[in-house]
Amino acid sequence: MRTSTARDRPRHAPPPRRRYVGLPRRPWANAAGRLRTDSRCGVNFTVSAFPPLALGYFGLGTGYLMWGPQELLGWPKRGERADRALGVWGIWLPGFCQFISGIVLIIGLTWFQVFKAPPEYMAALAFSAYGIHWFALGWNRCQGNDHRPNAGMTIAYMLISAMGASVFFAVGDWPVGVLVGLFAVYFCHFFTTIGVGAAERVLGLVRILTGAWLMYLTYAVVVNLCLGYHWPVRHEPVAAGERPRQPTRRVLRAVKRIRLRQ
Repeated sequence: MRTSTARDRPRHAPPPRRRYVGLPRRPWANAAGRLRTDSRCGVNFTVSAFPPLALGYFGLGTGYLMWGPQELLGWPKRGERADRALGVWGIWLPGFCQFISGIVLIIGLTWFQVFKAPPEYMAALAFSAYGIHWFALGWNRCQGNDHRPNAGMTIAYMLISAMGASVFFAVGDWPVGVLVGLFAVYFCHFFTTIGVGAAERVLGLVRILTGAWLMYLTYAVVVNLCLGYHWPVRHEPVAAGERPRQPTRRVLRAVKRIRLRQ
């Protein structure tokens, strides 16, 4: 009795499957030695209590404290050298620090899920958007470009600032909600772009006040995380056996209405 060959089989019939014998059984591989793709191979990361918020606060606050005195007091006097220096600092401090913080938060929230607090999504959006726009602000200041197109930008960033204040006040994080001063920054910035002279001094004052508050937030987040203090800011670690703060009733009612509509 002869065995069947490839010539005897119909052309539409699949070739016989090879049997892999002697391969070591690995928990991440199937019988053929290929990578296992089922749920048993999933990698779970531990939830982190150290979101990179202080870096973003510090970068933005430093930028405001550097740009504010020139707008409020006229020091240093506007010129090519001063504009180049402030532009470089604007790119690297408020720009790069916030961009790094935003990207780390976005990746931690979406890919690895090491951050779980929903307000951190708002922080990720704000840090990323503010960081990218500071890249543009710093570059335009270095090059001496026209600032009038910034009028449309200020409207968009007033929306993000109001959104952030709404979210953080709703979850009871009033120290970050006080950053509604960012809305005032872009409100004043809008009038400077359309040529209102007095608005520049008001813009400088608002930048300095907002920058000082950002320095407080930086200090509070660091001492809460490193030393276990309880300064008024929500982003602090949860001690063993302590229940995390719950959302306000307003937020719970809003979530319930959304679920009922679905």
